[in-house]
Amino acid sequence: MILNNMPETAIIRNGRFECHFNTLVRVVTAMQTDEVIPALQEVEFSVNKYNRYAAGLISYEAAAAYRFDVHNSMPGLPLFWFGLFFWFGLYETVEYINTQVSNIGSLPSTL
Repeated sequence: MILNNMPETAIIRNGRFECHFNTLVRVVTAMQTDEVIPALQEVEFSVNKYNRYAAGLISYEAAAAYRFDVHNSMPGLPLFWFGLFFWFGLYETVEYINTQVSNIGSLPSTL
């Protein structure tokens, strides 16, 4: 699947931290059940051999590739979608940093 106008950066936020995945190299998708395992293997290979960073999603329905009974997926939505990125950074969120800075203001004036 070729996707036009893909952003070069993916950001995943988890409470205190943001994970920034930059410089998109490739997108790996699986639209059919029989494509899921090869797509997963391709991502694993790129991460292990070329030191790429992967960010994406695997749908519940992708479990059918491993012979689990699941309901049919929604038409047009991928079972597996991962971007392979050249660079990764982990940062504290601005909200967390602002909380820490505001807590400094509550320190006693004399130490």
